[in-house]
Amino acid sequence: MATQRTLHSDIEEDNRDMHEHSEAIQVLRVRQRVSSEENIRLPELEGLGESYQMQAQSSGSPFASNIFESTDGVNEQRLSEFPLYISQQETAVGTERELTSRSDSSSSYNEQGGKFRFIRVRDKSRSQSAPARPLTELEEMRSTIEFECLQFAAVNARQFAYTRDGKLNFESLEGFYHCSRFLEATERLAELLDIKPLGRTYRCHFSQPYRLLYRSFEEFGYLAEVVESAQERLPFIIVNGEKYIFSANVLCHGENLLLAFAQLRDHIMNLFGNFFDETLKSPDISKRMLNFRKHLIDFDKKWVSFEKAYIFELMLIEKDARRFLSYAIEIERKMTDCELAEKLKGSIVIRSSTYKLLRKRFVEVCGRINSVANYVGKGRDDLSADILAAAENVLRRVSDYRSKAVRKLASKIKETFNVLRLIFRKYAENIEMINPELSSNQDLVEALADFEKAWEKGKSYLLDPSTTKMLVGFSEYIEELTEKYLSLIHICRCRRYAVCRSRWSPYH
Repeated sequence: MATQRTLHSDIEEDNRDMHEHSEAIQVLRVRQRVSSEENIRLPELEGLGESYQMQAQSSGSPFASNIFESTDGVNEQRLSEFPLYISQQETAVGTERELTSRSDSSSSYNEQGGKFRFIRVRDKSRSQSAPARPLTELEEMRSTIEFECLQFAAVNARQFAYTRDGKLNFESLEGFYHCSRFLEATERLAELLDIKPLGRTYRCHFSQPYRLLYRSFEEFGYLAEVVESAQERLPFIIVNGEKYIFSANVLCHGENLLLAFAQLRDHIMNLFGNFFDETLKSPDISKRMLNFRKHLIDFDKKWVSFEKAYIFELMLIEKDARRFLSYAIEIERKMTDCELAEKLKGSIVIRSSTYKLLRKRFVEVCGRINSVANYVGKGRDDLSADILAAAENVLRRVSDYRSKAVRKLASKIKETFNVLRLIFRKYAENIEMINPELSSNQDLVEALADFEKAWEKGKSYLLDPSTTKMLVGFSEYIEELTEKYLSLIHICRCRRYAVCRSRWSPYH
């Protein structure tokens, strides 16, 4: 019984060894092209163990038809003498060798037993290599630039920022950024799929601020600002205190564009996920790409419809909001021509009835603009050209030695008038670049604030001749006193008696 058990155990051990041998076989095909006669190290052979190496001589290589299969001490000694190098002579003729060894779980070198096991070296007359496995259509698609653009679009679509009511949040930098990148990827996908953009010649008729947003009038030119406008669905806007209502055509195109944008976003995310479904067959891939192409074409059509209708209506609204500026620019140009004509005649410009009428209209327009744009002051529109005429009368009749304060006020009134003329001349160079919301133009607001402040005082003190005469007399008397008593300036500026009792006061 002991003999049978021993025989049975030996048979099991032999079967186990054969099973381990079959699992340990690993074929490494070595191809090496050498340009010199120096030995070249083969990194493919380094995995056979760090404690031994194999070396083939340039002639009479031990690899030629030698097969080491046993594990006796003689072959172990021969194996330990050969480092992992192979010469040029053997690699130049395309020699391929197959080295089989045990897997990493059972190394070629058994540290416990100290033996090399099951190493075979075979020399073949011609090189043989198994053909590479052909890529599937999914794998080929995942290696194309179309898939990279699709991935870029899907990643940005997943990072959209939303408000509490489920709308895209364009006010946050993150939301606006990812939407812009998503639209850029959409443009690139349409170009790669040979989709030609619809006619965009209407962009040539855009005003300059809108033309600057587009790199070219022939490209797709998808902008996040247009999607934001479509999402807002505003039935009207208020500019300079006036209400402008959008047409039903614009609102309808905006809803269609927003729906197409949401469908395109969902389709891109679903299509990107489908490319990781290994069960997807070739006809399904082609069908889904064709469907995706149709989505891009439909999105472009709805984009063009909304962009054209919306921006043209915005341009009409902006033009109407700038009508006061246009009117002021036109009157100022006529005033300049009239001044030149009167000077050529040799007559005094201020006596021309045409010039007086133009100046009156100009001041009225300035008052209307002041009531709309001047958020710093009161926005008065009741300041007439008579204030300017009274100021010019003061400058002609009152000398510098009589009343410096009154002359200063009159000079300020005339100065603010000329500053407004200069601003309108500057705006005439390119009125399209002026913000239609007039209160957003800082230089205009500052000029109007100074205009209102000076002209408001002129209306109180210069329009009535008796009041002007009394003011001139009083200011003249005060100026004479201050020249004689310099300390009186200090007393007049102080508001409290205790502060006035300083060492500069005569009452100290």
